Amino acid sequence: MYCKNRLFSLLCAAVFSTGAAAQTVVPKVVPPNNDKTPAPFSYPADFASPTFDQKENIGSYLQLGVFDVILGQTPLSIAIHVLGGELHFTQDKTPFLCYSAPVPEIQQKVKTKKKTEEKEEEPAEPFFQNIWLTVGSRGEISEARLQKLNATAQMCPPLPEAYREVSINGIFINETARQLKSLVLPEMSAENEESQWKYWFSLLPSDRPGYNEAGLFGIKLDNDTVDQIISVSIPLKAQ
Repeated sequence: MYCKNRLFSLLCAAVFSTGAAAQTVVPKVVPPNNDKTPAPFSYPADFASPTFDQKENIGSYLQLGVFDVILGQTPLSIAIHVLGGELHFTQDKTPFLCYSAPVPEIQQKVKTKKKTEEKEEEPAEPFFQNIWLTVGSRGEISEARLQKLNATAQMCPPLPEAYREVSINGIFINETARQLKSLVLPEMSAENEESQWKYWFSLLPSDRPGYNEAGLFGIKLDNDTVDQIISVSIPLKAQ
């Protein structure tokens, strides 16, 4: 299924790139003074001094159902064409898109000592998450931020149904610490035990002369479940 999703994304990129000259997708811009859309959460403080030690950017692919966003490459025009939505601006005038989607339920096995103690539990109300896509200086989607919500009043507009299964390189909001350990992840670049953030920082060659591609990927745990994810892929001038 994952391969089919990736194939679909690459096909979309090829089709939309071919038709770009014939039709340019212009997103609707929401005036900042009238915008009630939640802004992206702030960078973790540790992002200010990364140690680039990874050989790959493990957070470069954002999966949205049957569509992949390749951070640092997928143009805003393609994201808008596929997902819809409006263009918003932060206080420092950084453009972003914002969507919401249900959070996957945690699959846990509960053991009981006696069958007589088993009770039927009412299904829990679904949790939701916001997905922010930040637009880079070249019109590409350069960042993705995912956050579990505590109240539906904080929600952005919902993603279309086909794109609501949201993860970054297969890591979902609401996954448990135990589930994370079962994934094949490289050793962390850094960890902040107080804030529960875990980081992976990469610096790779870029196809842009004189620049490298900086990858900053972070996962925040709350009560042993993934509460926030942030992934950034931006050009960094070579030293």
